[in-house]
Amino acid sequence: GCDIDASEQWQINGEQPGRDTPLFACIRSDFNDVALYLIKRGARLDRKDAEGRSAVHLSVYKKNTAILIELLNNCNSGLLLDTDCSGNTPLDVAIKTRNYLAAETLIKKAPNLITQ
Repeated sequence: GCDIDASEQWQINGEQPGRDTPLFACIRSDFNDVALYLIKRGARLDRKDAEGRSAVHLSVYKKNTAILIELLNNCNSGLLLDTDCSGNTPLDVAIKTRNYLAAETLIKKAPNLITQ
């Protein structure tokens, strides 16, 4: 957004060793308030970790519905088709981990996922 200066944008999206961004670190550590803040402040949602997982993948793995909903409200729906290094989309992860609430949430956001 226009209200974020370049240095703040770098801090929001800066990668750590192992390709973790601040957003990934917060989702992994269940720092929901900080993760929500980063999403709202423009964290790049197209980044991937060392396993090729997006923040959407990670929120599904962590069974973190609040973060998943916020990510879905702020991401391009094309991101939902991205695969991790194992070839799994976020919906694949939801089904394999029996996270049916996440699967339902993903399908409501992008009904075309079930035909992919």
